[in-house]
Amino acid sequence: MKREIWVLEELQVSDNELRSIDCVLRLPRLRTLVATRNLITSFGPKPQMAPEDENKSEYRAPLTTVDLRHNKLKGSIILGNYEHLVSLDLSHNSVEVLVVSALRGLRELYAAHNTLQHLALHGAMLRILRAPYNQLETLTTTVPPINLVEIDVSHNKLTSLPQWLSGCSDLTTLHASNNQLTSLPEHLFCSELSSLTSLHLAHNKISSIPSMPRLRSPLRELLLHDNCIQSLPENFFSTCDRMCVLNLTNNRLSRLPHARGPSSHCLERLYLTANCLTDEVADVIIAFRGLKILHIAYNCLTNLPETCINFWPDIEELVLSGNCLSRLPENLPQLNNIKIVRAHSNRLRSVPMFACSASVKILDFAHNELDSIDLRLLAPKQLKFLDISCNKKLQVDPSQFSAYRCQRPLSLVDVTGRHSLPWTQKSGYHEELNGSTPWSTGFSECPNKSLQLCCAQIRLPSFCNREGLFAIIDGETDIEVPKILQTSIPGLVLEEKSIKETVNEYMKYVVLSAHRELKEKGQKKGACLIMCHLSPITAQENGFGHSARKYSLKLANVGDTKAVLSRRNGPLSLGIENNKRLGYSTNYPNTVPDPDVIQTIIKEDDEFLILGNGHFWNAVSMETAVSEVRAERNPVLAAKRLQDLAQSYGVEECISVLIVRFDTARSDVDLLMRELRQTINSNKSVCRSDCCCSRLEPCCHSVTPPKPSSDRSSPSGQSDRPPSEAVSHQHYASVRSQAKASERRSCRGGVARAIRVRVEEDKEDDHRHEEVSNPEEQFKCWEYMLEQNTQMLFDKELDNLSKGIKSNVSSLRNLKGSSPQLHLTGKQSKGMPFLSKHFGSARSFGTALKPDFRFGSGRLPNGGPNAAYFGSLQRLMPYHLEYDFAVIQEKSNQDSLDLEGRMQQYWGVATTEL
Repeated sequence: MKREIWVLEELQVSDNELRSIDCVLRLPRLRTLVATRNLITSFGPKPQMAPEDENKSEYRAPLTTVDLRHNKLKGSIILGNYEHLVSLDLSHNSVEVLVVSALRGLRELYAAHNTLQHLALHGAMLRILRAPYNQLETLTTTVPPINLVEIDVSHNKLTSLPQWLSGCSDLTTLHASNNQLTSLPEHLFCSELSSLTSLHLAHNKISSIPSMPRLRSPLRELLLHDNCIQSLPENFFSTCDRMCVLNLTNNRLSRLPHARGPSSHCLERLYLTANCLTDEVADVIIAFRGLKILHIAYNCLTNLPETCINFWPDIEELVLSGNCLSRLPENLPQLNNIKIVRAHSNRLRSVPMFACSASVKILDFAHNELDSIDLRLLAPKQLKFLDISCNKKLQVDPSQFSAYRCQRPLSLVDVTGRHSLPWTQKSGYHEELNGSTPWSTGFSECPNKSLQLCCAQIRLPSFCNREGLFAIIDGETDIEVPKILQTSIPGLVLEEKSIKETVNEYMKYVVLSAHRELKEKGQKKGACLIMCHLSPITAQENGFGHSARKYSLKLANVGDTKAVLSRRNGPLSLGIENNKRLGYSTNYPNTVPDPDVIQTIIKEDDEFLILGNGHFWNAVSMETAVSEVRAERNPVLAAKRLQDLAQSYGVEECISVLIVRFDTARSDVDLLMRELRQTINSNKSVCRSDCCCSRLEPCCHSVTPPKPSSDRSSPSGQSDRPPSEAVSHQHYASVRSQAKASERRSCRGGVARAIRVRVEEDKEDDHRHEEVSNPEEQFKCWEYMLEQNTQMLFDKELDNLSKGIKSNVSSLRNLKGSSPQLHLTGKQSKGMPFLSKHFGSARSFGTALKPDFRFGSGRLPNGGPNAAYFGSLQRLMPYHLEYDFAVIQEKSNQDSLDLEGRMQQYWGVATTEL
């Protein structure tokens, strides 16, 4: 047996627990080694041989093929004595540095999914190089790889492409997406690269395309989506006349160069979503008569000529969403091959009669201005998906649905995420709610290219009245398993929460129980799952009799589904891609259903949660998804936009997206008290009436974002974090970018905003006042301001507490000269409390006013439960503050919530409008 091992030429030991292969490398005639999915930690130079065996040729028999995928390799690997190695695969390890510059015979190198920062090659014989999903910053070769046929360096950190690419005349495939490229080599489209057919440069920072020669380019697939390209060369379409796929989604194009000659008809798939194209683009794309897929959503189109339809006889998919179209061509249903028409988020007032179409399967006319439809004229018999939701003017006759249901099965889907459904749609988990939960939802789904929806969603925003249950189930290629899990999971959550022994791990046992529910369906089929459960938790009172709303978020993840929690200081990824699945019992123990469970508390700076399946997250980055949802407040529209973006990036599989937008902001009491603490801790003086803060630049009303060093609070009118906490400039700017179009905020947060403006202006003042007031005295001043604002901010909370409490404070007399001068215009009314609970009100010092009952409380607007506590103003207000209360006296019919004007009159501070 020993003799047979020594003559072994091929060894396959995959799926074991090997930690070392040193003994295997001693086999003198071994040529092929396959040891994938083991625990191997090192692979280095050939072990030293004994002196007496050094000259035996049999010990120098070369390895030609080595496959060590999915092991534990890490650190640096330097190979110098495997000169006959032809194929090397080190994918899915943790290698940081790989030096194979001594391997002259190496033809194929695979090093995907490592942590490579540097890669050194010998390119004499190299034909295939695949090193995606690394951290490559440099790529060097001792000899230029002139025989290179395929190179894949996508998902790295390259800032430029190697110059030696110009000499690779046999190169057919170049993939460099998801890097940091800002420009392209001038020779990229030259005649030397006469074989280049596939060029992927998406998700970079490319701003321009190099000039193209007059010669015809061999390119057939060009992906340039998610860049910064503003224009294309004028001869672009004339040179690239063999191109079949062109993706320019998410760039800055305002026009396209004209295509000349009949040869441009080769283009079949054109993606132009999210640019700045106008109606003039129709004159260009009308020449592409072989088009099958056209995505031109989220541009500036107002009209699509009917003549375009005549020139696209083979078109199958037309996406026009997010434009300003008021009508669609009436001859659109006449296309023989049309299957998908998406035109949501436009201004459509009518739609063509698609009932005569024999091919259309999907129609999406949501979020338009439709006022009436006739299902008999709109929906053909073979239609699978029809979306006419969120047309506010639409009047639908229920009898139409009844008549249509007689012809074929019909299922209605509620996309609004309402907390209260009609009694006909109630379930045991989604019930009416007296007080709505603090979140809103939006979702979007689309089938694969075979028009099969292999995903399912659970959307119960009022689960058990006070909770929320959301999930995305991705059956990958199966339809039955997602439906089974969709039906069983809500009941399993209730069941597992009732078991006291495992209540702390109920999310884990819900997933395991769901795996059990699949039974025989889960033998060879399975699914990925991301499940989110929101439940209220008990929070302590804030000292004003008000308990802030707190919610716990528990997340369970199995498979490549993922969730992203957006916070104002940056997104947080929840769920890691793994090889776990529900079902697939025949693959046990390689595939197990044990979920990854994450738990956190929803904080006031948590904005929204994005759930998505694996195909979605493979196309759309976490940062892009967050920025798109931030730009659209409506979660339904945001979900549709994410789906359109993923499809425009080339995804042809099922896409499932679910957005949960939170509204768990702190109460006004918490916000104001937090601002007071921040102000006191900063040890700043209180601005005087003649302070130069008003002259500081930039103005508080400016839409220009503050400096990165600024500690300004959140533009939402809430305090999100202490001023010392670092804030991501990228995400902060993305929120402020909407300031110009934002509506006027509620004046209930005006005090907090005014305080923040003053604090921020203090921080940006280069010439600060030397005189600093005593923090104790300043805190008393802020306490006085807080008491003066209790009626406006907290009347409802203090209404019950203040019943029966009466404060009779005698009028102030014999004030010292250092106290504020209060000019009285009349005698104080008898029984009128001294301190007013209206903001800055001077009722106590002027003529008695007619009692004004507010909120039906039946009590006078002046006075409060804490008014007597503050006593004299002499010990509360700093000596350098002087107020003329005769000037700021309110009128009886003045709206007590007219905050902006009174803020400027009383304190000399401009309120911030965002």
